[in-house]
Amino acid sequence: MDGLIGILRTQPEIALFLVLSIGYAVGQIRFGPIQLGGICGTLIAALVVGQLGIKLDDSVKNVFFMLFIFALGYAGGPQFFANLDAKGLRLGLLCLVEVVVVLALVLAATLFLSLDQGTAAGLMAGAATESAVVGTATDAISKLALPLADIQQLQANVVTAYSITYVFGLIAIVVATSQIFPLLLRVDLRAEADKLWKTMGGGGDDTESASAVPEMVGRVFLVTVGRGRSVGELTAMFGGHASIERVMRRGQSLKVEPTLRLQAFDQVLAIGKRSVLVNVAELLGREFANTTAFDAVVETTEVVVNRREWFDRELHELGAPLPAGVQIVGLARDGNAMPLLHDVKLQRGDVLKLYGPVIDVSRALPLIGDRVVESTHSNISYAAMGILLGVFIGGFSAKIGGIPFSLGTGGGALLTGLAFGWYQSKNPHRLSVPPEAWRS
Repeated sequence: MDGLIGILRTQPEIALFLVLSIGYAVGQIRFGPIQLGGICGTLIAALVVGQLGIKLDDSVKNVFFMLFIFALGYAGGPQFFANLDAKGLRLGLLCLVEVVVVLALVLAATLFLSLDQGTAAGLMAGAATESAVVGTATDAISKLALPLADIQQLQANVVTAYSITYVFGLIAIVVATSQIFPLLLRVDLRAEADKLWKTMGGGGDDTESASAVPEMVGRVFLVTVGRGRSVGELTAMFGGHASIERVMRRGQSLKVEPTLRLQAFDQVLAIGKRSVLVNVAELLGREFANTTAFDAVVETTEVVVNRREWFDRELHELGAPLPAGVQIVGLARDGNAMPLLHDVKLQRGDVLKLYGPVIDVSRALPLIGDRVVESTHSNISYAAMGILLGVFIGGFSAKIGGIPFSLGTGGGALLTGLAFGWYQSKNPHRLSVPPEAWRS
């Protein structure tokens, strides 16, 4: 045991990853309705391992703090700027009330319990479960005109108080929001969440699973009752929710045009919404399974709206210029799913999900904007530039009443994270940092 402790003390980077490993494993354990999660689990593991007298270099802490704050701002950037309106300002006022109340409680506890600055800062960070306060307070304490030993003690007190109060703060928030508040408001939280999810266009409960009955399908019909009808007539009957993509007659593929009239025993490939195609057999004839003559390939892709002519235009207006075989099956704004309502007004940066034959989709993309880039690779230059700019901005200070004020490393990285995250949400066709990177 002594040998292991000696290794951890001489090579603290081993202890760092040991804490991460143990912490995230502990965080997955569920205690009834409560699950600590990776952050809280890592915190507990760090407290235990930290008792062995292992210390990490301050530069390591600063680097991880900058990454954390930048990622926090990057994730919240789209919602932050999207809520800068009258409704968002009302929510901002509610947040201001929360900040004032938390500060008042911490100041009262500091006065009555005679807490030092470090313990008070840690108390506020842990009780409000605001991990960013730890780095900000530690950075501010390092600039105080105090002996080095006192600064180190105050910084240690920040972490100690935070570690103790974070667990209680986390449990209190979980219990209050999931049990107490719904009881006081007399609402079924799960039912209300499901209702909101469906209103916003959500599907099944498991977002990672695929439906056994997909919304968009392709089916082949043998024309009997539909002989004499034109492709244009059928398209009008479908109401824009399905289209005729291929017509085979005596083994030959015909050019699909609105004026083309179907004959008996034509084979027709229709693509569109399942709810529409289930009734197509009544219009055309029976469905059959032999689709070897139809090699049409369909795809689902996303496109960002950045053509000026579509800004502030209603969604249904897109139907006319798009190829007949292309269906709009999804709409997202600032990372949130939006209901597919006809009168929804498009905004710059909206992401539309298109479904249809590959050829038709490729023709539709330039009419709307640019294809969204889907990649698991991060643009390190983009992220590093944001953090570098944030640290640079945080270094500026101004004296007010003889007291120097500055954003600090945390404030600067948060500011640039917000700006860079907002820019990425408006330009998802440009490769930057995927969600999986900043969430982790």
